[in-house]
Amino acid sequence: MASGQSYGYSLNNVLMHLSVVLLLTGFVQMTRAYLPTQARLPRLDAALRYALRAYVVFTAVVGLVNISGFFLNYYTLLLDNVLVFGVVGLLLATTAVAYRLRLPLARTYLLANALPLILVVLMVGYHIVFGFDNNGNLLLPDLAIVSHALGFSAAISIRLQSVQQTLLAKVREANDLALNIQQKELRHREIVLKNQHIQTVLLEMQHRQQARDQHRQQLSADIQQQEANNQELQQQLEANQRELASTTLYVEQKSALLAELQKQIQELSKQRPDTQRDLTGLQSILQTSLYLDEDWSKFKRHFEQVHPRFFEELQVHYPALTKHEQRLASYFHIQLSTKEIAALLNIDPASVRRAKTRLYKKMAAADLAAGRTPPAAEPLVGE
Repeated sequence: MASGQSYGYSLNNVLMHLSVVLLLTGFVQMTRAYLPTQARLPRLDAALRYALRAYVVFTAVVGLVNISGFFLNYYTLLLDNVLVFGVVGLLLATTAVAYRLRLPLARTYLLANALPLILVVLMVGYHIVFGFDNNGNLLLPDLAIVSHALGFSAAISIRLQSVQQTLLAKVREANDLALNIQQKELRHREIVLKNQHIQTVLLEMQHRQQARDQHRQQLSADIQQQEANNQELQQQLEANQRELASTTLYVEQKSALLAELQKQIQELSKQRPDTQRDLTGLQSILQTSLYLDEDWSKFKRHFEQVHPRFFEELQVHYPALTKHEQRLASYFHIQLSTKEIAALLNIDPASVRRAKTRLYKKMAAADLAAGRTPPAAEPLVGE
């Protein structure tokens, strides 16, 4: 050189540039891998990749030119340090942005790499400001390398712990997923069984519905048959009612005829006293004929066809009633008028009313003795 100093490009210079390349490559790749810059910070990730490639290309070109015999190392050292300063500054900026965005492990990475990056920046700044001849007295490169090794080890250790925790979390998640799958399979089997049970229940319900329909059809047929029977019974009841009315009218007419004969005999007895004895016997016979059992039996038979078990229940509830009182009760039950009952029994209507009063009193006394409600004394038709 004009100053009398000599410079050479020895193996030491080659190794020094290679070590800087390896150091920066380690920093960049460590940052990109440790912090998910490709996914979280894509612009800074692209800037780091392009800056590293530019520095590698620059170092390779300068090294090849120096090796070929053209000494450029002295003139390119300043630019070399400026490029290193830019790459390191970009690394610090990426780490700070990741910490500000609270990316996973960004704080740990910042603490582990802040010191070596700062030492590299100081060393590069010293070279830029004060020159490159430090005669081996500058400790910044050694401190940067040692701190980088320590920080790198700490970051790797923390990263491994984080990976282990993540792996354990993934294992737990996989176990939970497997358990969830088993639960889903069990649920699927349960649903299949429930569906089978539901299908069975539906089939049973269909069978029951069919059975109910058949039973309903049978009931409908039975109801129709019962209605036909009821109509037949109703027709028979109406016939019995007509026959009962006819029998009652017959007995009433017979009683009226006998009463008229008895009245005529009484008048003849008054006109001819000498025949009173014979007429008295005839009157006795007529009086007896008013209560012939044959006519009463015929009336009773038709009455029980229309009102079954009437006399049986009357005998059970009122055993003290006489046959004459039972006969009165049957006349009261079919609501004959006072005059009709008087004509049937050949007595006057006042006697019928008195007989009704005595009958209801007797029945009421029997009901009170047995704890039943006494019947209401309804007025006779025609009163």
